[in-house]
Amino acid sequence: MRLLVDGIRRGWRDSNGSMTKTTVEAKILLVLNKQLGCNKNYKHYMNRMKSLRKEYNSYAELFRCSSGFGWDPITKRFTAPDEAWKEYFKLSSILRENAGLQNTRFISVEEMFAIFMLTVGQNHDIA
Repeated sequence: MRLLVDGIRRGWRDSNGSMTKTTVEAKILLVLNKQLGCNKNYKHYMNRMKSLRKEYNSYAELFRCSSGFGWDPITKRFTAPDEAWKEYFKLSSILRENAGLQNTRFISVEEMFAIFMLTVGQNHDIA
């Protein structure tokens, strides 16, 4: 994920917010494969992006339709009063199975938001 965020900061995305296959293969996968000693290809990248997108959408849901939710960059946790969590899980069938969100520590949420939000640019600080 850090390679993707670095690529975004360097302006590797095209006008629709995506990285081209050529960019991914030459600048992301080449480095990843060398660093990890693996042989990931573009199909692996696309599968991982699909999984990350699903996870991102779950997190973004907290901010889109629920007031009172926030993000604590120090503890790496979503924050909200207990009543907001109760109301959210009552209304959200998508995340009901993930009720552990309330107490889970997320290491890479900032990076995920950087990858999937088209509004992230040079003027935004991403931890």
